[in-house]
Amino acid sequence: ALDLSKNIPENSVDYVLTDPPYGGLIQYFSLSSLWAIWLKHNNPKFEIPYQDEITIENRKDFERYHQLLTKALREIYKVLKPGHYLTLTFHNREINVWNSVIKAGAYSGFVFEKILYQPNKRASEAGVAMPYGSAISDYYLRFKKPEKAGVSDHQKMGKEEYERIVVKAAKDIIALRGEPTEMTFILNGIYTELFSTGKFFEGSHEDIVNILKDNIGKEFVLIENKGGKLGPKWWLKNPEDMLFKQVPLSDRVEKVVIDMLRGNIKVTFDEILQKLFITFPNGLTPDTKGVIEVLKEYATTTGDGRWRYKPEVNHRDSEHSEMIYYLSEIGKKSGYKVWIGSKEQGDNFRNEKLSKYCTESNLGLAGFSGDELRRIAMIDVLWYEGPSIKFIFEVENSTSITSAIERASHIPEEYEVKRFIVIPEERQRMLERKMNEPMFQEGYNKYKWQTIHYDALKDFYNLHKGSKSLERNGLNKLK
Repeated sequence: ALDLSKNIPENSVDYVLTDPPYGGLIQYFSLSSLWAIWLKHNNPKFEIPYQDEITIENRKDFERYHQLLTKALREIYKVLKPGHYLTLTFHNREINVWNSVIKAGAYSGFVFEKILYQPNKRASEAGVAMPYGSAISDYYLRFKKPEKAGVSDHQKMGKEEYERIVVKAAKDIIALRGEPTEMTFILNGIYTELFSTGKFFEGSHEDIVNILKDNIGKEFVLIENKGGKLGPKWWLKNPEDMLFKQVPLSDRVEKVVIDMLRGNIKVTFDEILQKLFITFPNGLTPDTKGVIEVLKEYATTTGDGRWRYKPEVNHRDSEHSEMIYYLSEIGKKSGYKVWIGSKEQGDNFRNEKLSKYCTESNLGLAGFSGDELRRIAMIDVLWYEGPSIKFIFEVENSTSITSAIERASHIPEEYEVKRFIVIPEERQRMLERKMNEPMFQEGYNKYKWQTIHYDALKDFYNLHKGSKSLERNGLNKLK
C-alpha cells in the first residue's frame, strides 16, 4: 500500500474497502514468515519487507506507525476517484490508535464522515483472551475523497485565524465534556472542527499542541492526572464563562452504561462500546479505561464473558422512594412543611404515591423567578418554614448527583440552607472520586453540602418511628 500509485493510475478507483493493521494487536509479517519462505522458490531474492510493516512493536514506536499509516492512506487517496469513498474496517479499544487512523485519513485529504458498527459472528483472538474488556466486533470508518481539494482555501488562512480556531475548538470540547480532559481527546475534537471549517491542513500535530501550550495560564490550566498515562488534564481557566453548562462526560457515560445494565440481563463489553462510540463521537469519545471502572462498580462478570448488574445495586435503586418517605416523615415530626420533588411525587412507596406525604399541594416560596422555582421544585425533598427553605435533600444512588448539586445552586448561599446528599454507603467512593472534578468540588464546598448514608437514615427513622416530635437538630447525629 505504500507505493500503490506506482501500479494503479491516479483517480481511477471507484471504491476502496481495506482492513488496516489494528495498531500492534497482530504482527502480520512475523506470523507470515513461515509460509512466505515458499515465495523464494520463484524469486530467490525475495525478502519480507519488515521495515515497511504498519504496526506497533518493540522496534517501531507509535509515531512510526502513524507515519506509515498516513503514507498508505495518501496512496489510496491518489488512486481513488474524487467524490468516491474509502471504508476502513477497524478493531482496537485504544483511543490513541483510533485517533491515529482518523488523523491519518484527514492528513491524507479525506473527509471523515461516520463510524458504522458491525458485530462479528466469531469472536476475535483478543476478544476470547479478554472477554470482559476487549472489543470483539469491528467498526467501519467511512471517508470521502472530496470533489475538489481545498488547498487554495488553506493557503488563504493566516496564523492568527488558525490559532483562534484551535483555541476555541479546544475550549468548546472541554466545555462540552464538562470536565478536565486529557490532551488526546482534545486533539481528536480539534481535528474534526478544523476539518469542518476546511482548514485542517494549515498546521501539524505539533503546531496544535504548541498553540495550546502557549495558552496555559491564559485560557487553560493543567490539573494533575493521578494514575493517568496520557499526561495532565486540561481545564478552563475561567469555567464560569462557558456558554453551555454540561453534566460531566464521565457522568453521561456512566448513565449510558447503567441504562444498558438495567435494560439487559447480560451485556458484553463490545455492546457497551458500540453504544458509547455512537452516542459520544469525535471530541466526546470516552476513555475505555473509565468504562471498565464503571462496570466494575456497578456490575459483576459472568462465566460467558458478559457483565450483569450487581443485585445489591439493583436493590439500592428500589430504595430511592423509601429514603424519600423517611425524610418526609422525619421533617414533619421536626415541625417543618415538607415538599417532595415534582417528578418523585408520582413514584410509589407501600402502594401509595409519594405525593401523599407532601404537607402542601403547591410549593409556596418567596424570592424566586418562575424558572428558578420550577427547578427548585424538582429537588427530591425540601423542608421549609413559611416562605423560607431550611433543609434540602437529594437522594442519589447514581450519577445524577451532579445534576442534584446544580438544581440546588438556584438557592443562594445567603439563604443559609442546610444541604444533604443521601447516598448508599457503597457510593461513598464515587462521591470522593467526583470531588476531583473542579465544577463538582466547587459547588459541593461552596454550598457546604453534607452526606447521609442510606442505612444511617433508615436506622434513625426506625429509632424515632414511635415519636410524635423530634428535635430540629436531630439530623446532626447522622453526619
